[in-house]
Amino acid sequence: MSLNDQFEHSRIPLKPLPYQNRRLADCNEIMIDYLGDNPTYHIYIVDSSDKTKYIDITSLILKASVGDSIQVNIDGMEEAISLNDLLSYIYKNFVFPENKLGFVYGRDKDLLFDPETKTVLLRDTDGTAYTPVVKAESVFDSNGRSIQERLDSMCRLGFSMDYVRTNVEDQNTITITYPFLNYLDGGNFYELRIGTVFVDRSRYQAIENTDEDGNAYGATITFFQDKLEINRRIDILYIYNCKDVGGDVNNTVISGGSIARNSIASSKLEKVSDDYYTDDATCIASAKSVYNLFNDLSNSIAASQNKIIWAKDTSTSTGTITVNITAATAELNVANYPVLLNVVTNTSKNTSVKLTLTSTYNGSNVTIANAATIKLSSDVALKNNLPANHMMKIIIVDSTTAYLVAIPETDWDITRYIYTCADQEIDIPFSGMSYTIGAKILVYRNGVRLFEDLDYSINYANETIRLYVRTEEGERIVFEAISLMWFNLFKEVNDNWLTYHLSEKKIE
Repeated sequence: MSLNDQFEHSRIPLKPLPYQNRRLADCNEIMIDYLGDNPTYHIYIVDSSDKTKYIDITSLILKASVGDSIQVNIDGMEEAISLNDLLSYIYKNFVFPENKLGFVYGRDKDLLFDPETKTVLLRDTDGTAYTPVVKAESVFDSNGRSIQERLDSMCRLGFSMDYVRTNVEDQNTITITYPFLNYLDGGNFYELRIGTVFVDRSRYQAIENTDEDGNAYGATITFFQDKLEINRRIDILYIYNCKDVGGDVNNTVISGGSIARNSIASSKLEKVSDDYYTDDATCIASAKSVYNLFNDLSNSIAASQNKIIWAKDTSTSTGTITVNITAATAELNVANYPVLLNVVTNTSKNTSVKLTLTSTYNGSNVTIANAATIKLSSDVALKNNLPANHMMKIIIVDSTTAYLVAIPETDWDITRYIYTCADQEIDIPFSGMSYTIGAKILVYRNGVRLFEDLDYSINYANETIRLYVRTEEGERIVFEAISLMWFNLFKEVNDNWLTYHLSEKKIE
């Protein structure tokens, strides 16, 4: 009987030994890895002469089957390719990131500009070409500048016009002011013109003028041969890249403080009006509006029976205001009381000041006010000294009686002046504030209101206050003046109302 005769006549189940029990196996016995948590189901056979040696039949089969003998068909290829060649091709052409953290210019720029670096176009099997979507800051030119940097620094041409005038005869030196600091550093250009003639660069030298920080704000021009007559106008045309103003490539505007004088056309302003009667604090009045106001004011004065006078004080005394006017017609040389006098003080005045007003026509003098003591009312003298170069309104009742105008609270206008302090200051000026004589002046220090005689004293004539506590660097003193609004004036004089107003102008 042969070795396996017992299997020919009856069915005997074959149950291979589990691989985990391989120590019980005999030589040539077959085992399968089918037990445990992670079985591989590989087939093993015990070596024919060594019971401790196990041969993985499954691995031998896989190893023998994978190689040049396996052919792979790929769409688009006429002939099959061996699996080995396919895997080798994929490996050699696989693109992977140099650094998983991304591109860093300082670290990777050498690779970016390496001549061996390839420029490629991605294409799929259907022939469709693909290009990546990237930011402009990630694309560089051959000089190493990103496209975004080039775009930011792209020239945006700007023009400014300025001019200067000579102030002496045979002048050959002028000073110009740049549209912005360090103008020439950006490769910008300017040209000079005298009249309509371009002045060649060989005819003059230009030496830059710098501030204490070393920034060039302008230049001194010296002509070699030209000597200009007095009041001759020299025009300067500035042509510059306004994108580079201030050295910031992202800058798209110019600071208003850096713009050259006389270079902005009124059409470029946001709001300009020819109507002087428009109550709009954000609008700028045009020359036409001032001209219209002058005409309306002149007509109103002509129709007021000579009761309104605009004049300048000529007295240098602190105790008198002297006004002399020349009448154009005989009718203007008549004192028609009451008279409203708008006068600008020549020098500071004290609280006891007298007024003299004389009108002259063809050598004939008429005294409208003769040393009239100016008061707030019949029995109230002026409370404060009067500063120089400010307009005051005086009502002349007769030749010896005059009152400084006071009006109801609703007719006051509020203006402010801000002063930034240096260290250890006590005398603070407010002469830069626009206000009407007699205005009520309030003082604030760093947002806190100060009180006269408690926190400071005030000199109205010199337009200064004296603080009782010295300042620190950077503190802000805010002056607020409540002044006369001259468009509407109401003043009670001797129980009679004197009313003056500009005729109301209607919009057609």
